[in-house]
Amino acid sequence: MWRLKDGKHVCTWRLKDGKHVRMLEGQGDSPVTSVCVTADGAHVVTGGDGAALVWRLDDGAYLRTLKMLTGKRYSVTSMCVTADDTHLVTGSDDGAARVWRLKDDMCVRTLEGESDVTSVCVTADGAHVVTGRWTKRRACGG
Repeated sequence: MWRLKDGKHVCTWRLKDGKHVRMLEGQGDSPVTSVCVTADGAHVVTGGDGAALVWRLDDGAYLRTLKMLTGKRYSVTSMCVTADDTHLVTGSDDGAARVWRLKDDMCVRTLEGESDVTSVCVTADGAHVVTGRWTKRRACGG
């Protein structure tokens, strides 16, 4: 189980007894706005201002940063890893969901809309990405 602490830290808790296991630190001054765990349980990905950070779950070691956005400062608002652990989908408040290939941290697809992406999810077979958006009108691409 994961919990955000003070907006900048991620805490790991053991689900069966609620015991605190560790805290991941190193997000800097950027608030942590989203977390997800890979299906194999080996890695944690945290999202914040313009980047997603990859951590090793067993010891909490920071591994690398996926630079999401350049130029303007946008936040990663949601993320989901595919069931086969090959791709990460991120949603952000710049109106885009991005699909990242995890083996080389490359953005392989951008799904653009007209409003903030507040949530993302991937179907179990990896065939579809579903996005939630904050809007009062139709905001999905063509």
